Amino acid sequence: MAATLGNDVEFPYASSHAPGYLLGGPILVPSPITVTHLAVIAKAADAQVVVALYTDAGGVPDALVAATAPTTMVIGRNEIGIPHVSLAPGIYWLMGTYDTDTSIGFDTTPGAPVRYVEHVFGNPLPQPFGASFSYDGQRFNYYVRGY
Repeated sequence: MAATLGNDVEFPYASSHAPGYLLGGPILVPSPITVTHLAVIAKAADAQVVVALYTDAGGVPDALVAATAPTTMVIGRNEIGIPHVSLAPGIYWLMGTYDTDTSIGFDTTPGAPVRYVEHVFGNPLPQPFGASFSYDGQRFNYYVRGY
């Protein structure tokens, strides 16, 4: 049975994402799932994105589990296929990095955690995620699809 987890309903606000960062938030995986796609809902087209999935360690991103190839976004849903990966129940982090200024959907939610690191698009993703910066109050339109 197909499953979608994360923020797959388009949020009303348009972000101002700049290149040079890998940024995102957590999702809950309530039961085992095999992930087939990592996804983002874009408010602007033409930027390239890499979406990455990390494990959680004490409330922060940790080990890289999966990532997309660099993909040029279109406005709306961008569901990018990945080699299938099985996830156990738990918290995971969906992060995105972009090659140029762009915009994705977001909303404001008090207490919603955001973590980010400096990252040059095209360089290998950090493994593990490592020390990061943080702020609270936003959720982004990142989600996973699977079965």
